[in-house]
Amino acid sequence: PLSRAYPMARWRAGDVIKEVRRVPIPAQLPSDRYELWGGFFQGAERMRVTRGLDDGHRRARLGAIKVKGVEVPIPRASVPALGQATITVDGSLDEPVWASAPRMGPFWHYDGHGHGRYRTFARMLWDDTSLYLAFEAPDPDVHTPYSKRDDPIYNGEAVEIFIDADGDSDTYIELQVAPNGVQFDARFSGGARQNMDQAWNHAYEAKVRVHGTLNDPTDRDQGWTSEWRIPFAGIPDLKAPPKVGQSWRVNLFRLDRVRGQGKGVATDATAWSSPLSGDFHRLERFGVVTFAPARDLAGR
Repeated sequence: PLSRAYPMARWRAGDVIKEVRRVPIPAQLPSDRYELWGGFFQGAERMRVTRGLDDGHRRARLGAIKVKGVEVPIPRASVPALGQATITVDGSLDEPVWASAPRMGPFWHYDGHGHGRYRTFARMLWDDTSLYLAFEAPDPDVHTPYSKRDDPIYNGEAVEIFIDADGDSDTYIELQVAPNGVQFDARFSGGARQNMDQAWNHAYEAKVRVHGTLNDPTDRDQGWTSEWRIPFAGIPDLKAPPKVGQSWRVNLFRLDRVRGQGKGVATDATAWSSPLSGDFHRLERFGVVTFAPARDLAGR
């Protein structure tokens, strides 16, 4: 602080230190809002956040900057009903009805710049009991080290859906699957990242098909697809299955971990609706999906 003029050894309880910094704002902005996150270290360890928002790495949200004159639209998608068709959840998107579901994507980088290393797409369908979801994830090296339910698969390769069914930015859920079919789910209540309940489980199915060889860096894969069935029963804040014309706030994510010599060297994080920050839990940036009637296979 103060260009080293006020070292920590001189700090006293109740001191107020005013540190002024100028942050240049680039002309071509991907976002209309920027957040400032920070933390304190004790030795080599960042101290725990005891109040307010935590980004999961012991950094607290210190504030936000709103930039006037910039508007980043929220994506919207129509989700057709299955009609008389059926889906077998096996990871292969070979049912003709998937062709009637609009492709959502390509996914955007988390910061709003570009579409990621490989372009990721998703599709959705629904019936009276469930939401059906599919991901197409090109990838020359498909891998994951995780093997058990609720392992931290978000630290490896994964695809995810966040659902805020009533759109009130209060209670929402996070569902994930890794390339080997391992699932992770959690429930949040009270706002973004608040009161995470990892013991909560939802009875969703998620099957995966790897087009290549899982966990083998010596060959070149084509990628992987996943196919999901998410029952409406058990989704928080959903008193009844949706009807035609109703909408949810959701977001979709893909984590592509780049490896070099068998080790992770970078992460390519993309989203259907870019959160415009490194925080996937920006609820106000969730997209809108609207439940629509069935369409024929020509997409009409």
